[in-house]
Amino acid sequence: MFNNQLSGGTPNATRETLSVFWHFCGTVWGPKMLRHKEMQQAPSLPRSSPLSGRKACAYGASTPPSVWSSATPLRGAPPGDWPPRTPAMSQSFGNGSNKRMCCMKKQCFVFCFVFLSVAVFSQNAAQNERFPRLTPDPKAALYGDIQNHSWRELAEIALWASGVDPYAAVTVNKEKTTYMAVLDSLAEALSVATGESSDAEKAELVLQFMYEKTLKRYSLNQTQLDVLLSSGTYNCVSSAVFYLILGKSIGLDVKGVVTRDHAFATVESEGALIDVETTNKFGFNPGNKKEFTDDFGKTTGFAYVPPGNYRNRAQISPIELVSLIMGNRISMLESRKRFADALPIAVDRAALLAKRESPVDSPLFSDPAADRMDRVFNVAGSLLNSRKEEDVLAFADYAMPVYPDDARWEEVQYSAVNNIIAKYLRSNKVADAKTVLAENRGRYSKEQYDKLAAIVAQAVAVGYHNQFAALFNRQQYEDAKAVLDLALEAFPDDRQLNRDMEAVNKAMNG
Repeated sequence: MFNNQLSGGTPNATRETLSVFWHFCGTVWGPKMLRHKEMQQAPSLPRSSPLSGRKACAYGASTPPSVWSSATPLRGAPPGDWPPRTPAMSQSFGNGSNKRMCCMKKQCFVFCFVFLSVAVFSQNAAQNERFPRLTPDPKAALYGDIQNHSWRELAEIALWASGVDPYAAVTVNKEKTTYMAVLDSLAEALSVATGESSDAEKAELVLQFMYEKTLKRYSLNQTQLDVLLSSGTYNCVSSAVFYLILGKSIGLDVKGVVTRDHAFATVESEGALIDVETTNKFGFNPGNKKEFTDDFGKTTGFAYVPPGNYRNRAQISPIELVSLIMGNRISMLESRKRFADALPIAVDRAALLAKRESPVDSPLFSDPAADRMDRVFNVAGSLLNSRKEEDVLAFADYAMPVYPDDARWEEVQYSAVNNIIAKYLRSNKVADAKTVLAENRGRYSKEQYDKLAAIVAQAVAVGYHNQFAALFNRQQYEDAKAVLDLALEAFPDDRQLNRDMEAVNKAMNG
């Protein structure tokens, strides 16, 4: 008796194709969140964490993948001219002597062109609704064009980066107002409180003022300026941005500092930079202050990185500090597997930082363009993890022209097509698998195409064996041999089919 190889499971080569899916989806690309503690990695995708900014998978962009014409055809496929042309079809579109028919053809062409144009436009519109936005918010470019931002510009950008309208009506402390009005009021009160003090005195007074007027409770993940203003909760990023805005409102030269998993502010006074650990009310020029060291560790669980430790800290500009809000929002969304919601924020952050005059060059601050690309592929990876292979291919068609990267897109599309083919082969739908392979041959390299073609071809060979086995087991040896004759024309070197031929010859001659 011969066993039917497909009845008991998937052929080995088909099972091997599944490993591609897990290879692609096994890594999450992205930076790391600045909130003192490292975020847990999202289970199975390219990971983003807010912005200590460690570079991850900094792939370079290149041209879209090419389409080759010499891919190996599958034996036994339908002929190229299918369905065949009938005599009636040939007569209808023969010599074109009939003027009325010619006119109709012109009208048909115009109609088809308009119809296809409308169809393409409708399809693009549908894709825009189906997938996350790939083009930046116009405000991102406007904000990015500004050099030497004023404190009010930084405040507006920080609120926008937090995901809110800076001038929308809100309720703060039970009063109807706007977030910008709240900041205007705080800036005015701070100006009165600091008076004619020196820069160093003003810089310390800003931190005291923040805790007296607004800051109430440290919260590891609270990175948004609007939430800080309305509730008083804060983390390192939101409190550092708050200090930046208030400090610049009274003329201080404030910048940011990033470490591996933390952010704080610095202020220049008399030619010297003074650290301001904004998560602690004793954080001005912390140094060896006992009050600071005792309280900081209890609150955050992390150690202060002093100025002399240059390898583990990097100074960043005001706009780069504000952009950490967006990086942390990305990280929080991706930790909840909301990859599609994270992508537009990464797109906006890259546009906001695109025209910096002196961008920071440090592994502690991630490249916004590389982060954006990682977010794009996180969306693709999340669709793969959800077994939505058709959506993966549609997303590739949507995103690849905007953000090309040959190697990564080939890997994504190969994984998707591979999984579709594997599904069909598991269901013994070999013809459907061949169709998918042929229709998507331009999505990946010739080597990848040949690998999938070999898997499908093996499934075809297994199908021939199964037909043979059924006939042989019913002792229909001549019919079984006829199947093998056909099979060996396509697969002359297949070991199983050659063993089958030996068995049927022996049975017929015995």
